[in-house]
Amino acid sequence: EFGLDAATAEVLYSTTQHLLNRSKQLGRDRVLWLTEPLIEDVDLSDIALKFFRGLAQVNSALAKEMAVESRTDFLTSLHNRRGFEEVYERMARRSQRSGRPLALLYMDSDSLKTINDTKGHDAGDRFIVDLSRVLSDLLRGNDLVSRWGSDEFAAVVEDTTREKALSIAERLHQSISDRTEGTMSIAMFFGVPTSPEDALKKADEALYRVKARGKNGIEMVE
Repeated sequence: EFGLDAATAEVLYSTTQHLLNRSKQLGRDRVLWLTEPLIEDVDLSDIALKFFRGLAQVNSALAKEMAVESRTDFLTSLHNRRGFEEVYERMARRSQRSGRPLALLYMDSDSLKTINDTKGHDAGDRFIVDLSRVLSDLLRGNDLVSRWGSDEFAAVVEDTTREKALSIAERLHQSISDRTEGTMSIAMFFGVPTSPEDALKKADEALYRVKARGKNGIEMVE
């Protein structure tokens, strides 16, 4: 009724039960206020300590949940752009330190606008979810996958070769065509990035060229 989350409500309910029990034990008609730990001869410090500890645990859990939600796309449960950028920057720096190349895939659907216009936005949402499932199925659990924008996706694959990275892009391209009602343009940067931003810029420029050639293609840059 007060708009509280279930965990906070449980802490409050449990605490008021303890206060009521303490009041009954005293055997007198009185009001006990938790915010005043010492009321005459009534010591409520034990109840207050348990309450504030419980509330702190709830608040900590809620803060972590909110942090996760702020980095997660609500429709696909993939990283959103903010979540991607935070993880990708660490991966790019790791590649620079180790000298091991990574593959950055930047992808844009060729079909979302048509699906939205002809079948409606619910069908468009289902198409986006289908795309996310293809990406999640074909990429490894430790690969970074995100919904970058409305119909844009980005992924990072570490510990791979140029040939394997190109094979991943080709399998994604084919699987999207086979398993969804649309197609995808894919650009990929492969190498050790001079900076996180530079690799993204090169992938973005490559994706623009794929689109300019007629969409539904793949281009790799190094």
